[in-house]
Amino acid sequence: MELYFFRNISNYNELKAKTDHAYKIRSVNKRKVMIVKTIELVGEKEGEFFWKLQSDNQFVIENLELMKIKDGVWHCIEMVENDKSLLVMSDGYPYAKFVALKSLN
Repeated sequence: MELYFFRNISNYNELKAKTDHAYKIRSVNKRKVMIVKTIELVGEKEGEFFWKLQSDNQFVIENLELMKIKDGVWHCIEMVENDKSLLVMSDGYPYAKFVALKSLN
């Protein structure tokens, strides 16, 4: 799978707008991706992560060792909430430094 990643995005709406634009202009800046873990956000955690992407996050911190670039492939965690999914590659930071939008279809 190849996706567009963006750095230091504030929230889901900003990510969606940038992703839509990248597809519209047919940007060539896609990254090869491997999902190493999927985390489904439910209950009290639902709604929080997708709107505060630059805030330190327990799920990112707990999975720092999984997120890395190896042989040109971005190893990412997937965060799923209802009908939304995004991939995170933190590059060692305690927040979602690089994010990509993934379609659930």
